[in-house]
Amino acid sequence: MIQTDFLLGVLSLIFAPFLGSFFALLADRIPREEPVGLTRSACRSCATPLTVLDLVPILSFLCLRGRCRHCGAPIPKQTLLFELGALVLAGQAFLAFGGGWPVPLSLMLGLVLLTLSVIDGAHFYLPDKLTLPLVLAGLAVAALGLGTDLLSAAIGAIIGYGLLYSIAFFYRMMRGREGLGLGDAKLLAAAGAWLGWFSLPYVLVIASLCGLFYAFILQRMGRGLSAQDALPFGPFLAFGFWLVWLYGPAIYGLGAAF
Repeated sequence: MIQTDFLLGVLSLIFAPFLGSFFALLADRIPREEPVGLTRSACRSCATPLTVLDLVPILSFLCLRGRCRHCGAPIPKQTLLFELGALVLAGQAFLAFGGGWPVPLSLMLGLVLLTLSVIDGAHFYLPDKLTLPLVLAGLAVAALGLGTDLLSAAIGAIIGYGLLYSIAFFYRMMRGREGLGLGDAKLLAAAGAWLGWFSLPYVLVIASLCGLFYAFILQRMGRGLSAQDALPFGPFLAFGFWLVWLYGPAIYGLGAAF
């Protein structure tokens, strides 16, 4: 059993860059509303289809020095960052859980959260194509007994969505403009489904503190935010979600100390 758990962790590390490459594709194509998985990857500059060697994670980018082998155009660094990021996510999960099913499951969760963060940071929206399946996946994980119990997951999804939906509704009613997207509500619903309703305050506190810290850094850099400036909340929610998933018991204990 120990060997199997360790093997699952090692396999997750090996396949992490390949999965990262695929999720980089999602982060690029979903905002463009391009089909995913139905067309071969190709250079965006010369449209030459990429070969198997061109798609080897990390190594192909380094060997080609970040340029297309056909036209010499720069290869977007986002793919490399996703591949490296996937390794980091798998490593974090391996260290947190020590192997077994939580490692590949966490890797997939982390990559979805990373993809949502990148899309929200660049385009200010969280696509239903990712948030809604993430909610359903959380409920499925709970139903299989791999996470929180199913009742807590269902209540968490309802409360998570309802809470941010209510905030968005009243903000729009009072200010006459959007202040919080419903994608954020769906992402918090996913957090509730994966973690249980009792985890939602911790996710929100971490997300809010990170958002405030980010705004503070911008202020110190001379790029202060006005009341009209938009700040994507999805990346901070995703970060809080990820931390509580990995280190929930320690975070709950820290919260209880206060």
